[in-house]
Amino acid sequence: MYWFIDAYTTSLRFPYSQPSTLNRPLNYIRNSVKVIVNAYDGEVDFYLVDESDPIVAAYRKVFPRLFTDFAEMPDGLRAHIRFPQDLFTVQARILTVYHMTEPNEFYNREDVWQWPQEYFDNQPREMEPYYVLMQLPGSNQLDFNQILPFTPANRKNMIAWFAAKSNPDEYGEKLLVTFGKDSLVYGPEQIEARIDQDPTISAQLSLWNQQGSQVIRGNLLVIPLGNSLLYVEPLYLQAAAGIPELKRVIVAANDRVVMAPNLGLALVEVFGEGLLDDEVLAGLVGEGALLEPSPVAETPVEPQEPAAEPRPDVTVPPLAELEGASLAQLIVAANTAYATALQAQQAG
Repeated sequence: MYWFIDAYTTSLRFPYSQPSTLNRPLNYIRNSVKVIVNAYDGEVDFYLVDESDPIVAAYRKVFPRLFTDFAEMPDGLRAHIRFPQDLFTVQARILTVYHMTEPNEFYNREDVWQWPQEYFDNQPREMEPYYVLMQLPGSNQLDFNQILPFTPANRKNMIAWFAAKSNPDEYGEKLLVTFGKDSLVYGPEQIEARIDQDPTISAQLSLWNQQGSQVIRGNLLVIPLGNSLLYVEPLYLQAAAGIPELKRVIVAANDRVVMAPNLGLALVEVFGEGLLDDEVLAGLVGEGALLEPSPVAETPVEPQEPAAEPRPDVTVPPLAELEGASLAQLIVAANTAYATALQAQQAG
């Protein structure tokens, strides 16, 4: 097992640069080094990711044996690097103003954006960037990306979303997708309001809260899906002195908001059973493609050497086979992968 740590070089004295913050004031930041720590023996390697950074270049001259070229990172580790959330946060903050390129518009701050609001743990708060596995516009494959939606200042509709790629071949590349100013695209806060206003969902939440349990609303995820958006929010139920348990999943798309026991059933309810054949539908609503997480025993065990154990016999199709797949096939593949991950986690 390895720990991945993002190391930054920063400065507050870079000429003609917009000030920002990341635990401290700065106007220059680079994620120049990826630090890999071997969790078993404590060995630490510093891989130089950005050789153009003059600050880390100076450090390398002082400590020539400390840094290793990024090209020498083993492929098994390189496949797990991701664009850091801290750096993405700084860039997204700056982008709320600096996406404007017309001088008069920029000077008058006519099109300032803001981060949207969401409900998390039943409290309103600013939405945070999150990682998703998705196919970006112009791409023909699924990639691991970090995204964040934007809303216009003092308004709640969505105006754009921003993404950073993490796959090794396109690491660090950015994509900004904007919607027309006259188009109406629901923002996260509007979706949260629609969830609150849904009579079925509202009644169920009130019932759970009256039974001595606490309903916890998880992070709302905005997932670009073709030319539209899919909104997903998990609901957790926590009994007194208990741990939160995933109870329902809320999905919103187009003009529909539904709540179901799991993601697959929610997608079926939103998009309709007509999109799925009988075999696929049986897999979604029965055993197989969708598996509810079963409780894991909390009996303490003595540490022991890792041993090879038989893995669950669940087949997940390679990503290459999913190119051009139908919505039904993608739903089954997503839920099969989720079921496999749950079983593997429980098997150690």
